[in-house]
Amino acid sequence: FVSAQKTVGEHYINDLAIFEDHLFVVGSTDGVDIFDITNLAAPVKIGNYNGGKSLTAITFSTDEQGICFLGNAAGGFEVVNISDVTSPQKIAEYSGGGVVGDNIQGMLYSAGYLYLAAGQGGLQVLDVGNSSAPVKIIEFRNNFGSANKLVVSNNNDIAYVANGRAGIRVMNLSD
Repeated sequence: FVSAQKTVGEHYINDLAIFEDHLFVVGSTDGVDIFDITNLAAPVKIGNYNGGKSLTAITFSTDEQGICFLGNAAGGFEVVNISDVTSPQKIAEYSGGGVVGDNIQGMLYSAGYLYLAAGQGGLQVLDVGNSSAPVKIIEFRNNFGSANKLVVSNNNDIAYVANGRAGIRVMNLSD
């Protein structure tokens, strides 16, 4: 136990993630607050990114240094350069029109692919090998229910999707 309950963001928190020595706190209205957590008992806010949308989820590229993806409530996502965590810069933005389908509730990056739990939009898989030009390669939508969160197997062939009251959907991605 490092410290008692501590508020590190001033907004409703939708997601959070650690990248290197930094905590990224995704809020619905204030964007992403970035904290230096080298001293675990006393995080220090060092940056903020606000793309103007209600943000819902975050994941980081493991292939491109300093790139993160931010899902939003409008069903799209933003690609952000976080090489300078004190001043993140938007590289690209993608709307829900034709790319995804609903409120992005969970996202995961693995081996050049971005996996999105897109609420009523189901599971979306995009090729983001070129982060400035993603291409949707598969969508599981029919009778899917609401895709809330997801994890993908180590070899990227199986997705496990939290599907609200319908339980967990296991999706074969290898075909």
